[in-house]
Amino acid sequence: MSSAENERLILRWFEEVWNQRRTATIDELMSPNIVLHGWVPEMGMAGFKQMHSDFLAAIPDLHITMELVLSDRDLVVAYNRVEGRQTGELFGIPPRKSFVTFFGTSIARVRDGKFVEAWDQYNFLELYGQLDGLEHISALRKAART
Repeated sequence: MSSAENERLILRWFEEVWNQRRTATIDELMSPNIVLHGWVPEMGMAGFKQMHSDFLAAIPDLHITMELVLSDRDLVVAYNRVEGRQTGELFGIPPRKSFVTFFGTSIARVRDGKFVEAWDQYNFLELYGQLDGLEHISALRKAART
């Protein structure tokens, strides 16, 4: 695929999967054997679908604005602004009804019109801070180590 086609693919991903909540687009654009980096533990398609569902349940009005998109050969990069109001539990943080804004970068490898590998780095520290959840997250991490 050309760089322009890859850019259209990632634009479609964020618009349909996240902003329009079209979960069928996940199956259409994501390889069933995708390798997703940046999440602990790393997850495949099933793990992504669960995280997507959990995130949208916690922030039902979530909206992603793509601030910058770049593509070269089989890689496409999007720098995004994520906004919404947390009305449900998120990563163990109780609902705060706070409006949040944070930024992050997604890098994806495209093969035959599907995402086959992706790297996500989003500023969840900023998100946790806006939700007054830093201590809560710290406690959860400590409990997971014991």
